[in-house]
Amino acid sequence: AVAASNAAPAIPGAPPMIATSPKLPLWLACGRSRGGGAPINVALGGSLIQHIPDVNPEAQYQPAPGVFGNVEFTTAPGSISADLLGPRASAPCYHHQAMDSIADGLYVTAAAADGTVEALETTSGGWVLGVQFHPEQNPDDLRLFNGFVEAALNYRKERTESPVNVHQHV
Repeated sequence: AVAASNAAPAIPGAPPMIATSPKLPLWLACGRSRGGGAPINVALGGSLIQHIPDVNPEAQYQPAPGVFGNVEFTTAPGSISADLLGPRASAPCYHHQAMDSIADGLYVTAAAADGTVEALETTSGGWVLGVQFHPEQNPDDLRLFNGFVEAALNYRKERTESPVNVHQHV
């Protein structure tokens, strides 16, 4: 049983990690089924565009097999995405699918000019960021990595300094 805490409310229908630890920082990169913004969106009830070229033939998110493209996008003011990347950014990408309808409990925090969702976050607070692009393919830009590490360190500090249920997530 999870003891009562001062944690933010969980996202209804969320995977167990979010449902039981809504303050635990969570960063999901890439849109494929093994991680990223798209899988969490689908897990929470959102949907996908199954093949971007079917709806956007001019898209260059996957310029050739095994070749990463580059996506430019804008971020939503006040979001984690904007705090870490600024109002505009670009990143390596290799999109084949894209987020279509966004699940309740999530909101779009970065999008390309053609409307392709590049990042989403939770509406219930906490540090949850799912991105469609591939930040790991640009070792010169560590802003998302550094932001996630900082959020994890802050979470640990808050958890160990709080007299309420220190061992809840150990």
